[in-house]
Amino acid sequence: MGGRSKGVKRGAIQGVIPVSRLLLNALLVAALLELLLNRIVTRLGMHIPAEALSNPAVVAAYSVLSMIGLIAFNVASVLAAVLLLVLIVQWRREEQNTRSSLGLVLIAGLLAIGLLPVLLSVDPRIDRAFEIITLLTMGFLMVVGLCRGRSFIVAWGALFFCYYYYRFAQVLEFLPGGMEAFRLGEAFWVLGGLLAYHAVSGEGRKRSVLPLFLLAGTTAGWLAFTVLGGATVARLESTPAILAIWSLGLTLYLPLPLYLTAAVLYAVAMARLYREGSPAAHGIAFLLIAGYTLLLTYQVILAVLGMALLARGGAARVREKTGAGVSKWASMAVNAR
Repeated sequence: MGGRSKGVKRGAIQGVIPVSRLLLNALLVAALLELLLNRIVTRLGMHIPAEALSNPAVVAAYSVLSMIGLIAFNVASVLAAVLLLVLIVQWRREEQNTRSSLGLVLIAGLLAIGLLPVLLSVDPRIDRAFEIITLLTMGFLMVVGLCRGRSFIVAWGALFFCYYYYRFAQVLEFLPGGMEAFRLGEAFWVLGGLLAYHAVSGEGRKRSVLPLFLLAGTTAGWLAFTVLGGATVARLESTPAILAIWSLGLTLYLPLPLYLTAAVLYAVAMARLYREGSPAAHGIAFLLIAGYTLLLTYQVILAVLGMALLARGGAARVREKTGAGVSKWASMAVNAR
């Protein structure tokens, strides 16, 4: 414990140059503001009571928050694209093999095609090409993450594949099971929290007890609230689903305690990764903020950036564990001789 604290400075991010570290933190703040103000607060304006709208202070506050949310959206969009470019340059310097070059070409193409509708008129063919390159890029990053030991990246790769299959099934009528794929992808969001926690937690009984404890606690709390709330719950039961769709793109068709448990496990995983100085902490945060339904180019770029940080962030931890395992077996072999 003490050795790890000395080896990794608290708050430092391994494998990321200082400028990129500042940009990562700035993007995280801007993306959180965009999520809260642009996707949630702005859309809540339609639910403001009529008597509140007659108050100039309420209208002014809403206008200011909406403006901040729009500014945060623009800042986050630029920072996400810049960070992805920085990541391409870093990756190119570190990796010289053909597979990495292919991945860099995919990511660069994703950025280029994603910016075309901004410079040119929107063309459905550009949208289809953008979605195909996004899928290829996600697949490449998922393979890289697996090779580097981040097994929970599979959940997010499968999640986005399910979402894009749903998108393609809406256009290509001969593809079956579009809605089923969409729901399966949402289940992968829940599974991803458990896998992320399992990947960063220590060995022993505590690793398996915490998810069960959280699930039991959230289930008991939700049942108590439902029973005691009565008519109030009946009026509010659709509110979490509406907010989830607006913010994260989730429909909450599964029991709510599963989503709450997954959210806490994601938070625990991010906290532990951040303490270790792994960029995967920011990667998980960007994936969660991007959401399940990637409707905007900004959300796609943020999700790809998150996947790339997950793929790169697992190397140090896995090598450390692998090295420890090799040293242990080597010492046993020497003692046996």
